[in-house]
Parts: sequence; structure tokens; C-alpha cells
Amino acid sequence: MFKRIQQWANKERMAPEPYSFLPASDALPDDPPDPLTAGWWKDPLSSNEVTQRYFDGTQWTPYICVRTAKSWTEIFPDGINTEVNPEAIGIARPPAIPASAPEPPTEGWWEDPIEPKLKQARYFDGEKWTDLVAPTKSAGPRLVTRRRDPKEVIQEQRAARAEAGASDPGAESTEGRWPPPQRGD
Repeated sequence: MFKRIQQWANKERMAPEPYSFLPASDALPDDPPDPLTAGWWKDPLSSNEVTQRYFDGTQWTPYICVRTAKSWTEIFPDGINTEVNPEAIGIARPPAIPASAPEPPTEGWWEDPIEPKLKQARYFDGEKWTDLVAPTKSAGPRLVTRRRDPKEVIQEQRAARAEAGASDPGAESTEGRWPPPQRGD
């Protein structure tokens, strides 16, 4: 009931520029429902409980916001997690609960040995651990994501800002602004 009232209250609210084509993010996001409906939900591509992602009615979008100690960040595109269809790349879907990998590991989905604190499955291709992970969720669909190294993404963002700053010397520096600016900053 509370969720319906909250959705009604958010109905007219839109996100600030440059994402005004999206509704405002949800102060109390829920797990994604089954069947999925358009809206802001706990991020099924993330292994944490502090990220929400927008579902546009047909697919998960790259737009997320993250919970900080004070509030939700502004909306920004996710440069780390990208949804992947395992069947499209010729591998099986991950199990609901991954097992520990045998020694030596064999091809398949296993508990993630690279980021064990995240409680997710990672795919071993028979030779090496891949960047394909499947976050473990208490509810909602089990999705597969290609997870890029956050340090690599930050380096790319810094290089892009430096390049933009070189072409626009009057541009305001946002160096070191992680997480993205808070609403109202």
C-alpha cells in the first residue's frame, strides 16, 4: 500500500536535468516485482543493497543512483555493470546458489573467488575467471552482468575530463568527485 501511495506522489516528479526524461528516483526502492513494471527498483545488476536502477518497461537501463549516508546521489549512467544474456554468448544461466569451485576449477558458474564479499557467482571459462558475474538477490530475477573494474572506469572518466578540460579551459573541475554530486550540491 505504501509503495502505491509513494508511486502516486512521485507520478508528477521527474528527475533533474540532464535526465528529465526519467521519473524521479525512489526514496525507498523495492526488489523488482515479477512481472517487471516500469520504475526504479533495487538494482538486479549490482551485488549491493544501496543501488537502484531504472526499468523502462522493456529492459533495464544504464541509469542508476546510489544511497550515501545522507541521501541518494543524482542519477548517472552505470559504467561498470552491463546486462548480458548468457544464452546469447553460448553459456548456461547461473544457478540460484553457486557452489564453491573445485580445485582446479572447471568451466561453469562458481562462488566468486575474486570478490568474495559480494556474494555473487562468477563464470570460469575453462582457462580463466571472466568478468561475467551474477549477483545473488533475495528476490527478483537472477541476471548476468559484465562487471568492469571500477578503477579502469575511473581512469577513463579522468582521461575524458582532462581531455574536455584541455578543450574548454574554463570548465569546472569535478576531479575526485566520487560518488557523483548529491542532489542539491
